[in-house]
Amino acid sequence: MNGIKVEFENIVNENIKMVMNYVCNNLKNKFLAEDIVQEVFFRAYKAYDSYIEEGKLKGWLIRIAKNTLNNYYSKNKNEQFVSLDTFGSEDGESLYGCISNDETPEELLLRKELISDILKIVGKLPKTQQIVFNYRFIEQFSVSETAALTGIPPGSVKSKTHYAIEKIRTELGITQKNNRRTYFMTCNEAYKYLFMYAKSTLSNESKEKVERHLADCSVCSDIASALKKLVPSMTNARDDETAHFLINFPEFNLSYIGISYDVSEYLNVEEFNENLNKNNGKPDKEHFFLGGRFGKPNKLIAQFDNEGNEIGFEVFEIDTTHFGITTTFLTKVYTPVNWIYSVYIDDGSYNNVKRSKEAPNLYYGHTHNCLGCNAKSALYQAISVKAENIRIKRGNGVIDCGVYKFAYVDRYVTEEERITLDYSYLLNG
Repeated sequence: MNGIKVEFENIVNENIKMVMNYVCNNLKNKFLAEDIVQEVFFRAYKAYDSYIEEGKLKGWLIRIAKNTLNNYYSKNKNEQFVSLDTFGSEDGESLYGCISNDETPEELLLRKELISDILKIVGKLPKTQQIVFNYRFIEQFSVSETAALTGIPPGSVKSKTHYAIEKIRTELGITQKNNRRTYFMTCNEAYKYLFMYAKSTLSNESKEKVERHLADCSVCSDIASALKKLVPSMTNARDDETAHFLINFPEFNLSYIGISYDVSEYLNVEEFNENLNKNNGKPDKEHFFLGGRFGKPNKLIAQFDNEGNEIGFEVFEIDTTHFGITTTFLTKVYTPVNWIYSVYIDDGSYNNVKRSKEAPNLYYGHTHNCLGCNAKSALYQAISVKAENIRIKRGNGVIDCGVYKFAYVDRYVTEEERITLDYSYLLNG
């Protein structure tokens, strides 16, 4: 018995770091992880006399760790468990490949946010890939077990797992080159820069980061390409008129909004900019063209000025349906026209595109806006390049921008007038 004890102590010493890393990858609480690891080795010690040495000791310990984690999560069902690794699996696929080698998950993203992001991405996958992902990474079944449960051939299980992992890596902004995982930026981080990138008004530093992301993300690359083609097609108002536009990508709940004013009519621009310099970019008081409000389904993620300088802001609650914006930093205001470009992500509740119940390949698109002032206003909504027979019910027409087409309406509106875009199209598959 003493011989077994000494032998097992050696096993603990040689493998505790590996087991700790595995458990930490699946828990956001380091202290809890230490308790789990202690439980893993306690269970392993009790079962060690029945362990048959086949050169797979590490896999045996990981299986015990998996079972211990599963027991923990079954008792704490409010916690979502997604295994980031498939140690010793038949296909070797790993969600840990979505995380930088140089940073722990806690340093890269809060564990809760990472799992939430992964599950959102999985929710957009084809149904069979979602099912395979669930069995492989949530239910913790092997390739062969997943094949038996789903009736999908083992080879197809492996390929669907691979495609799901690659999609997650792309969406999270992770690339793998020379077998070294490198963290660039996530799609959500890239979204805020894409319109200003299309206008060629980003700083060199931001431009470089965006281009590194675009080189590995076809989704964001397609958005940027479409915006670059759309921008020159957008017609401008006169310098003394208020202008407004909204560009919406319904597939990603993503919107780019711009609004411009001739601010020289309301303030001394030179004096205002001098005060900004004295106050380190903080406006001495709010002006009508600063701040603003927006609906609660939206999340404001960035604002920029004419030259691509980022505008600082704080968001506060106005009422049950709206948030307000306070401008906290501004590089300068511009004359004759001062633009503020905003980037929003909504929660999907707008449901701007609906599939027809009568014809599954028929879709209806809709968006509207009431600006609350006399202005030249335009709405653009992205449609897949594969869409056919696009019909504009209320609007001006369609602009072909390569990877996307944009249904649009562009006209002058009065203070109380709503501008509306309605259209339909056919999309197969």
